[in-house]
Amino acid sequence: MFDGNGRYDLAILCGGAGQRMGGQDKGLLGLRLLERQVTFVEMLADRFRCPGLPDTSVIISANRNLSIYGRMPGIVVADLRPERVGPLGGIESILAVASGNIPLVIVPCDMPLLPALLPLELVSSLCSPDTIAVLHDGTQRQPLCLALNPGHWRADLRDWLDSGGRSVHRWLEHKPVVEVRLPGVDAVQFANINHPHDYAAVCGQTQDYDRFEILTG
Repeated sequence: MFDGNGRYDLAILCGGAGQRMGGQDKGLLGLRLLERQVTFVEMLADRFRCPGLPDTSVIISANRNLSIYGRMPGIVVADLRPERVGPLGGIESILAVASGNIPLVIVPCDMPLLPALLPLELVSSLCSPDTIAVLHDGTQRQPLCLALNPGHWRADLRDWLDSGGRSVHRWLEHKPVVEVRLPGVDAVQFANINHPHDYAAVCGQTQDYDRFEILTG
């Protein structure tokens, strides 16, 4: 099992253009919790970072507002390729700096209510160094919520992108993927912020931050 003895690095994908959100940087959207505004990326980093590891165990993939992200704990990386290739471009840049010694957990910034148990459930499902653990929300696979061995897949992803591949779903095809399901988790915690009405709906859940473990600190 490739489990890092319970340790893992955390990466948060914030590099998208946010076109369906009117061009907003979704990682910097936030919720008002306990009388303060907390951005999605801060919420996810606080909830998911591995206890006991330094700030450098958190990697933020971003392509704009780098000075803002740079003030947050962690390492900020931009896409390595001049052309935008979608979320796999962010994952490529993350794999380039991630340690190859422990698992890497990746989540997108636009799923801010993901349950706190997710990282350990993903990591504990890595039954071999080449396994990729991917969240399944009970309805569909969430391919940007995953855990893997960064050293094993770094070159493979680079070659896939060099050959013109862009789809996360297609990249995962024919790979040793283990789907991780979280029975009993409220479906609202898998909400994805793609449109303004999605954001409004999630904002309406802020009164339940204790129930959803939105804040851990």
